[in-house]
Amino acid sequence: DLLIKFVERWGCEPVYEYKLALAMCHRHNKMRAASEIHKVVGEYEEAIKVALTINLQLAQLIAIEAEKAGLDEERSKKLWLLVARHVIEVEKHDVEMATRKVSDILKHCSLRIDEVLPFFPDFVKIGSFKGEVVRSLEQYNQKIRSLKNEMDEHTKTAQRIRADIEAQRSRTAVVSETRRCDLSGEQVTARPMTAFPCGHVFLTDKLVSNIIKFAQKKPRALLSGPFAAVTMKEEKLRKALDSLAKDAQERGTANLALVNLTRSDWARISSHECPLCGSMMILTCHDPLIGPEEAKEAESWAI
Repeated sequence: DLLIKFVERWGCEPVYEYKLALAMCHRHNKMRAASEIHKVVGEYEEAIKVALTINLQLAQLIAIEAEKAGLDEERSKKLWLLVARHVIEVEKHDVEMATRKVSDILKHCSLRIDEVLPFFPDFVKIGSFKGEVVRSLEQYNQKIRSLKNEMDEHTKTAQRIRADIEAQRSRTAVVSETRRCDLSGEQVTARPMTAFPCGHVFLTDKLVSNIIKFAQKKPRALLSGPFAAVTMKEEKLRKALDSLAKDAQERGTANLALVNLTRSDWARISSHECPLCGSMMILTCHDPLIGPEEAKEAESWAI
């Protein structure tokens, strides 16, 4: 008793070498103390194996304490299976006693009857576990209902997404004949243009030039957000932007000559987000209003 109290007292912060202490416990047949040492150092499986050589109640108590200590469900089931399997092996000549004891164990843990049955002899009558079979079936039914509810939610979400896609397909935009490009200020009616749901309209070639200019400074940004729908899907675009990102990281500005992207490739990328009210605008908010290429024009406005 004094030895067990000592182990319990210093369990969380042992002042002894626990492997040496275990060897001494086994040498002097102090199995109760050995089981306690295994438990306090987190070796619950070994603690239960040793406890089963003493009595069943001690092994069950260790399994319960392990669950209270926050042991994960899978490992906790392994502990209870050790206990159940031991009972079946000990009472192998008295199947009725074994079924009664195992039924009692199942009431105190998360094990199901189907996880224990493989350890019983083939001739055991399932009627002995009528109550546990009913409980197990109820648990399965509850899981099935939960999964069905999740599937229903996923189905509703998929239906809403499909409805949104169809709505986008049938969406139209009206562009007046006097409408001008929101990037260049030029009229858009006589040339290819791109209109976004936000209401901004751009000449396609100006939109492409804008995305190319952006890619020279922040190519990695085109691999995420709305752009990822095309850039991460097409291997050609993904590899090209990865190369540009590495070049930009090393030199500060990416060299577009390193990749073989056509204007149609850039057009596919640019059509996925409005440059004036999307992530591109947010990422460029720290850039100066007048770039180095506009220095001469800025000087002409000097007073």
